[in-house]
Amino acid sequence: MSFCTNAQDTLSYYITKDGKTTTKENAIGTRKVVKTNEGTYLVKDFYLDGQLQMTGTYLSKKLEKRTGVFTTYYKNGQVEEKGGYIKGEKEGKWLIYYENGQLDAEIPYAQNLLHGTILTYWENGTLKRKDIFSNGEFEKGSCYDNAGKEIEYTYFESMPEFPGGVEGLMNYLRENVIYPPDAKAKGIAGKVFVNFVIGKDGVVRDVKVIMKVHHLLDKEALRVIETMPNWTPEMQRGKKVSVSYNIPINFILKDK
Repeated sequence: MSFCTNAQDTLSYYITKDGKTTTKENAIGTRKVVKTNEGTYLVKDFYLDGQLQMTGTYLSKKLEKRTGVFTTYYKNGQVEEKGGYIKGEKEGKWLIYYENGQLDAEIPYAQNLLHGTILTYWENGTLKRKDIFSNGEFEKGSCYDNAGKEIEYTYFESMPEFPGGVEGLMNYLRENVIYPPDAKAKGIAGKVFVNFVIGKDGVVRDVKVIMKVHHLLDKEALRVIETMPNWTPEMQRGKKVSVSYNIPINFILKDK
């Protein structure tokens, strides 16, 4: 781990994409943490070229709960996202921008829940969608093309879904997982946890075992996930996004 302390109440170190400390070789940027007179911790993240990437304040040295305004920046210096927190929860109107500085979305929160009218814009400034939420619950919405004409509505946000939902996923696993004969003969059992990415196109990729049991069971768990049909991708702000997903594959010997 590579880091240096500049002063008693100031710390600088290299960070990964998720903000964890790392070595210079594996870093995507640097972080500077300064203790304020109020006892909070001001954090500034920088790209490796020194350009500011994020600034915001945390309630404790552990950097767990956010407070006040947080702002992130594109590499060209334009604001990417800006909004406030109260005791770690999003509060008030958040503003999101395109890289050219054009407003992308206005998203209101109340105690970390979507609350109010969300406005999303095309890059030419035309209204793209209008979604109304109340305490995290969707009420109504409308969508428009980049010329301002109303079009078929798509959900503002939704979780990824396997064909047939949870029941379809369970049926797929029951019907496709094959207990390796050698493992069964040797009494090898256990729960294998598999992580994978569901892409914007719904295709499953980057499959890996994150909690192993035995190479025979691990290999079968990988196989059954890699051969999955496409999912319905996750939606965020009306856009399809890639998302990481974990699934446990349980190998149980019936006589046990």
